[in-house]
Amino acid sequence: LPNPDTAMTILKAFVSARGTKRPANAEEVREYALTTGKDIDEKTINDLLLALVNLRILQDKDNTGRNELRHDALAAKIFEKITLVEKELLEIRQFIENAFHDWEKRGVMLSDEDLEYIAPYETRLFLPEEHRKLIEKSRSELTKARRRRRNILSAAALLLIVILSGLSIWAVRERKNAIEKENL
Repeated sequence: LPNPDTAMTILKAFVSARGTKRPANAEEVREYALTTGKDIDEKTINDLLLALVNLRILQDKDNTGRNELRHDALAAKIFEKITLVEKELLEIRQFIENAFHDWEKRGVMLSDEDLEYIAPYETRLFLPEEHRKLIEKSRSELTKARRRRRNILSAAALLLIVILSGLSIWAVRERKNAIEKENL
């Protein structure tokens, strides 16, 4: 191939965080390349995808428009070439994709711990819009929950102060009444 580094970047997009093959379309390949810091134009990606299909490394597009590596053995060899940083990014990306599917199926948002786990990598990830919306919505819901918790604690503290003040006033009056009765 004319540019082996670009081809390897494209092939890495077809490998999962576990080192197995995963289907991807041209847009997902571009997002992966951007995540690794390489801006590959659409024409180059399409040309290389076609070349890799012709070399029988990738299968032709399926009915969803995605290509896939021909064998898991290829995925294992490509996985060996992925750097530690790229593996971490793959893992985070897979985590977000799984969280998105959980949200679609069961309405489960990302937790505070999940958002902390994602945070260091978030600026380097190029995620689909719906994944970004899930992250933002999760942050928003957590902020609302914290605000509700803080308001409930504030109201409880205020109520406790009012009750204790009322009891103090009642105790002072009773003491005053007891002193008056004793003097009589």
